[in-house]
Amino acid sequence: MKEKRTLSITFIISIMILIVIGIAMMFSVSFTSGLHEYRNYYYFIIRQLIWITAGGFFMIVASRINYKRYKKIRGLFFIGGFALLVLVLIIGKEVNGAKRWLVLGPIVIQPSEVAKIAFIIYLSGALEYYKDKKYKSLEILIAAVVPLFIFIVLIFMEKSFSSAVILFVIGFSMIFVSKVKIEQLIVFFFGFMALGAFGIMHSEYRRRRIFNYLTGFNKDGNDVGYQARQSLIAIGSGRVIGRHYGNGLQKYFYLPERHTDYIFSTYAEEFGFIGCFVLIGIYFFILLIMIMTINKTKDYFGKYLVFGIMVLFITQALANMFVVTGVIPSTGITLPLISYGGSSTIVIMAALGIVINVINNIDEVNEDE
Repeated sequence: MKEKRTLSITFIISIMILIVIGIAMMFSVSFTSGLHEYRNYYYFIIRQLIWITAGGFFMIVASRINYKRYKKIRGLFFIGGFALLVLVLIIGKEVNGAKRWLVLGPIVIQPSEVAKIAFIIYLSGALEYYKDKKYKSLEILIAAVVPLFIFIVLIFMEKSFSSAVILFVIGFSMIFVSKVKIEQLIVFFFGFMALGAFGIMHSEYRRRRIFNYLTGFNKDGNDVGYQARQSLIAIGSGRVIGRHYGNGLQKYFYLPERHTDYIFSTYAEEFGFIGCFVLIGIYFFILLIMIMTINKTKDYFGKYLVFGIMVLFITQALANMFVVTGVIPSTGITLPLISYGGSSTIVIMAALGIVINVINNIDEVNEDE
């Protein structure tokens, strides 16, 4: 009991530290954009505080609901996620040719973010069910891959390639730990990879993004590598201890997306290598707590649930850091609990609330409910 309580408190404190860092960075780097775009220094920080408050509410609610209840209604999570993904294609707001957002009055929802956690819950329950019923490996693969394929195709149609890739990683990671036959999984894996390559090659927009990333220029010969270079300049200029909080220069319109996708760059500029080491260390510590939770919980549904959320959390963090350091093309993936963003912040906090509940129920034996 004491060990469980310590694990829960440590996990919550780590999350709170990340949130505080995110709020502090928003204060430091978003005021220039707020003044320029909305004539309000505090526009972005006020909205981010609202989203964090909403996320905190959902995190508290999720932490108090026994996670095993989700298993009974896993089908509803799949239907809900599916409905949102279809709805956004029909009535979603189109921006730059992509339909990723549902606008409901003052509320803007990104269904692909909601679909990630909905699918994790659905697949966790399904994989436990297949295990209990002693399904054969191929049967498990087909039963798990078909709904994954449906979600990925719908997200792909929204032109949210990065979200589709993250869901692909989550889905196949969860299927992998379900102990299916590795040779069968590899066949399905490369099948998905081939379909993904086909989708990229038959999309002029995505081909152009890859070409621009590899060359730094678009098809007209114009320089499109400015943001990537400014990101590296920001990171490099931080050196060991950084320019110190509030003294970064990139926020003065040198680096676009400085408070959203590229907030890690501005963080590195102000806090340097040491600050980056601390931030990455906090992410790693949260990862470690989730691994400990997986090992300690006796319920396979809980294991799958925490594992899926762990993959979501860490994949988004790594993908964002890979983008700002130029390892992969710009994807629009936010840095969990740090970047400006509504749907991603609320969904991540709600997902972490589920992990807290699993930790709090760690001593419970898996029951056939």
